[in-house]
Amino acid sequence: MTMTHVLRSRVRSKSHARFWSGGGAGDRSADHNIGDRWEEGDILSNLGAAYVAIGDVHNAVKFYEQALAIKRKMGDRRGEVLASWNLGLAYEKQGDLKKAIAAMQIYVDYERDIGHPDAEQDAALIEQLRARLNQ
Repeated sequence: MTMTHVLRSRVRSKSHARFWSGGGAGDRSADHNIGDRWEEGDILSNLGAAYVAIGDVHNAVKFYEQALAIKRKMGDRRGEVLASWNLGLAYEKQGDLKKAIAAMQIYVDYERDIGHPDAEQDAALIEQLRARLNQ
């Protein structure tokens, strides 16, 4: 069974449980739909991390890109920047330093905006990538 099958069965199971507990499709509110999309973005990010862990960076990128799109659409800025950083790390593993730098810069800009203490450390990593790109 692939990870995609596991994800689909989990989503189906949750939908069935919600239906049988009184939250059937006709009773679903907008809040439930938002929660489902939020959770879907988190699940896709976790699948991206799982694929990175097994060395399948190509599929990791696919899942991180989907998670990023959902987080952006939902207006989840924190989720967006985390997905962007992870996507950048995956691009780096693929050797696509231009895309890695662009994705990771989003995260660093956010860190600077909120005054995060690791902002400059993460910015230094991006500078290392830029140096590698220019070699």
